[in-house]
Amino acid sequence: MSLLDPILTAAIRFGERHERTITILGGAWFVISCASWIPQLGVPEVPYLTDRNSWMFSGAWNGIWWGAVHPALEKHREKLEAADKQPQAISRD
Repeated sequence: MSLLDPILTAAIRFGERHERTITILGGAWFVISCASWIPQLGVPEVPYLTDRNSWMFSGAWNGIWWGAVHPALEKHREKLEAADKQPQAISRD
């Protein structure tokens, strides 16, 4: 058991509970940050949402989510499904 296991477990649990919300907000953040570079749209300046480097932050966030966290969630789900399919021993107490 490594030092990061409790942190990763907490992150996976949080990600499982809020997977759809995180996905939608991450995608919206990326789209809005990219759209802020189009002068015709007139997107107002909001720090970390539409500022100069926001597309880099949102791209990094989406890279972490889709490259590391989401695959870990899928593996965790598969592990839970496999555990559910195994036959349970019946105790005769």
